[in-house]
Amino acid sequence: MKPLPLLWKSSLRYWNTARHLRPVQVYGRALAKLTRLSPLRMPARVSLRPGWRQTRRPFLESSNSTNGLRYTFLNQTVTFDEEVDWEYSGQSKLWRYNLHYFEYLPSLPVEMARKLMEDWVARNVDGRMDAWNPYPLSLRMINWFKWLAKHGETEASGKILLSLYAHARYLASNLEHHLQANHLFENAKALVWAGLVFDGPEANRWLRQGRELLQREVREQVLDDGGHYERSPMYHSLILEGCLDLLNMSSQLLNHAPALLGELERKTPTMVAWLKSLCHPDGEIALFNDAACGIASPPPLLLGYAGAVMGESPEGIAPIDHRAASGYVTWRGSDNSYLVVDVGEVGPAHQPAHGHCDTLSFELSIEGRRIFVDSGVYAYQDPEMRKLNRETKAHNTVRIDRIEQSEIWSSFRIARRAIPAAIHVEPRSNGLHVQGEHTGYDRLGVRHRRAYDAMPGRLEIIDAFQGSGNHLVETYFHLHPSLAVEQRSEKLAEIYHGDQLLARFEVLDGPPFEIMSGYYCPQFGVRLQQRVLQFSTDARMPVEFRYLVTWTA
Repeated sequence: MKPLPLLWKSSLRYWNTARHLRPVQVYGRALAKLTRLSPLRMPARVSLRPGWRQTRRPFLESSNSTNGLRYTFLNQTVTFDEEVDWEYSGQSKLWRYNLHYFEYLPSLPVEMARKLMEDWVARNVDGRMDAWNPYPLSLRMINWFKWLAKHGETEASGKILLSLYAHARYLASNLEHHLQANHLFENAKALVWAGLVFDGPEANRWLRQGRELLQREVREQVLDDGGHYERSPMYHSLILEGCLDLLNMSSQLLNHAPALLGELERKTPTMVAWLKSLCHPDGEIALFNDAACGIASPPPLLLGYAGAVMGESPEGIAPIDHRAASGYVTWRGSDNSYLVVDVGEVGPAHQPAHGHCDTLSFELSIEGRRIFVDSGVYAYQDPEMRKLNRETKAHNTVRIDRIEQSEIWSSFRIARRAIPAAIHVEPRSNGLHVQGEHTGYDRLGVRHRRAYDAMPGRLEIIDAFQGSGNHLVETYFHLHPSLAVEQRSEKLAEIYHGDQLLARFEVLDGPPFEIMSGYYCPQFGVRLQQRVLQFSTDARMPVEFRYLVTWTA
């Protein structure tokens, strides 16, 4: 039996998590387990809508590749001997999900791809298998539809079409209302695809169900500033590509879902602009919240696809860009420097599964090279690394009394969470001032406020703490692993790439620092050693610390 204090603490954590949930997330979990027991129903034959293969441009193809037996997902490679083991247990569930996504289809010769899909159909016949989880099922449906749209329907693809029809039947009864967010978005999108491809009364019901749900989710999940409400540049990119794919089929949407088409045409341009804003000069995304490179299509390809589908080149981004709804502020200096500051919430209140303790954190590039970085994501199913990537000390921000900003637990849970407040963004001559605070340490009687003053060649960071009493304050600045750091004094460090001096880091007012080690995870399954400038002091509140980063502009 748990001691009473631990039992109370655990109960409080559950309450602070559950009180934000929507009712459907509570009863929907039990309902989802029941509906997964329903048998698969294969049709005797199917009918296709005329013109279902018509698109504005070719679909964007994934860079995932295979020879039919060798598969690499999440930087983990498995080679099967003679046939694919669709229930392979030697890797994580997420790895198996990737196997079932079929994003690698375009890399295979046409007949080999057909045989692989037919092999999947023959050997995945139980709806309780991982293969039929609604999320991988939704992605697989769309990847198979895309492949058939390119290569056509032949007699050999009959089994594939019959299976896709069964996919849609199963999905229509197993939508992930209990998970919400990107899962429900992908479910709704796959139903719309099925309704646009197949014809008949049942397909019409899928189309109606999917378009109504997707239109609602686009309105909610895509914020007014164009960002996806989970505040992850990676998931934003995935959602954006899905919206672009539907716009690519605008003639079908115009005939069968004009209201959805209108919503997509209104929201997608702002999503494109948001992605451009959250990219470093190296062309890749910032790594806030659950974000890693190599999952979504690379931004340059995605932005090119957007231009082709929408018939226009995406507009440029202003030197200062405040995405207020999602909570990101970016500044681009004339010297090819780039600053992005997170002043937003950890995610939607009812589903912060991909949120990290990165409130008031930042990333900085100098001369096009990443200098200060966030931790990224190593794995969802590795408990130790999952906790490390999400916790406060894995980000360029402050921890007090060894308490997390937001109360992360399990792999995707958050109980009490930091709420940003008093956000102020002020353009200045050739620079930017950003200021904000959060409530994450209010329970300790401390309020953390941070200010950034940026201009070419210079970034000053000011941490102010309101409250009383003594508190342990720990501040972290994470360097890209390609960089070396030389400590010139207890308050001065020089940052190098090879023999090139890139920047100086100076403590203007605050405790001395130590050079520690940490992990940088720019891709799933990749864990690189990095240097971390760590400040730790027992400070009496109120107090203020100031740091300065300088470089040659």
